[in-house]
Amino acid sequence: RAVEAMGSVSKIWVKKDIEFLRDYCRRLFWMLNDESGNMCWFAPQAIGAILAENPEALKDFLPNLPSILEVEQTPEILNGILWAMGRIGPVNEEFTKEARKWILPHLTTGSQETRTIAMQSLIQFGGLTPDCRCGGGMC
Repeated sequence: RAVEAMGSVSKIWVKKDIEFLRDYCRRLFWMLNDESGNMCWFAPQAIGAILAENPEALKDFLPNLPSILEVEQTPEILNGILWAMGRIGPVNEEFTKEARKWILPHLTTGSQETRTIAMQSLIQFGGLTPDCRCGGGMC
């Protein structure tokens, strides 16, 4: 719920001081980088909520989210990124196409929690129906 509130508040920030919000997003992404020395466990969810509420104003940040998956992540960060992708997908059709290819592999690998979050993310943006049976192909 706190992450959802952050998304709502970001709609105000974007109107008052977009540079502040852009800097805040950069900091959240930086916290996901090993080089930062930090680990903000809920940074992906915060990023997802903010980008979902401000898809046009912050669209240049969208490619950064899936790129985090290019490096092996902890289960908490992976699940957060999958959740964030599902949150952004319904408001950005172009991102949905990109997100689908990153989410689909997680339907059949990883923990039950990861598979469930991947399924929920795809369902959120209409990329999958609840009765879909994925056997390695597109649903």
